[in-house]
Amino acid sequence: MEVAGSGYSKEEIKRLIYEELPKIIREHPEVKVELWNMLSGVFAPKEETEDRFEKLLKEIQKQREESNKRFEEHDKRFNALWSEVRALREESNKRFEEHDKKFNALWSEVRALREESNKRFEEHDKKFNALWSEVRALREESNKRFEEHDKKFNALWSEVRALREESNRRFEEHQKRFEEMLNEIRRVDRRIDRTIGALGARWGISTEHAFREAMRSVIEDISGLKVERYLKYDTEGKVFGRPDQVELDLVIHDGMVWIMEIKSSISKPEVYAFFRKVEFYREKEGKEVKRRIIVSPMIEPSAMEVIEDLGIEYFTYPEDMNKTSFC
Repeated sequence: MEVAGSGYSKEEIKRLIYEELPKIIREHPEVKVELWNMLSGVFAPKEETEDRFEKLLKEIQKQREESNKRFEEHDKRFNALWSEVRALREESNKRFEEHDKKFNALWSEVRALREESNKRFEEHDKKFNALWSEVRALREESNKRFEEHDKKFNALWSEVRALREESNRRFEEHQKRFEEMLNEIRRVDRRIDRTIGALGARWGISTEHAFREAMRSVIEDISGLKVERYLKYDTEGKVFGRPDQVELDLVIHDGMVWIMEIKSSISKPEVYAFFRKVEFYREKEGKEVKRRIIVSPMIEPSAMEVIEDLGIEYFTYPEDMNKTSFC
């Protein structure tokens, strides 16, 4: 028995749900909640349906708990790393303090040696030269050691700066990866919204017109170009085999015409109809069509073969149409 207004039987709708919906839910668990909220107000509850959605909600909770657990593990690792850095800084400060103590003790010994030398100079004038030579030798040795110490100190300081720069670099890389992850999550969310909109338009939950308007807006935001609507009545019935209204989406870029077909789903007959609508436009307006583009998140396999044979470009999501697609 056919479901009123949808063009599909109940069995076909069930088959589509069983085939397509589990794939989307496996790849994007957050869809489960959105799908539950959307369907709970449309379809009458049944025992079998309630059991399935209860399982879905439990799985979502499990996924959320696992995600929280991973973030907690990440925080623990980050805190452990930060503790190691602080321990390194404290150890470095401790070593500098010990160095200062040794330096002060050495300086005290040098001063004591100088005083003793002066005392001996007064007492032993004859031994002055020999003693002075020893003092100079000791001073040179001390200077040599201080120079070696300075080299080691500079090398240590260079290592500390290198460690600091490495830590900053790793933090920046971590921040960059985090931003990339957030951008990817936003991009996936937008794709999920488009897919849910396509499913809704296909099953009659929302209108095809609303879906097309939303997709036009996304394409305009991405490309910066204006998507115009073309309406013309086909009095000879060349497109549909009988007189009817022909509607197309046009983009005028650098004086060239691009024609788009934006639909929630596309079948093989609809691809042929789009091809005939393009030819209708060329004959009526006398303009060459540079590009023919189909934008639909659901393209039937049989329709894909016709799209490739007719040389039509296709995009599953507007996000796939990056800036270079409009050059």
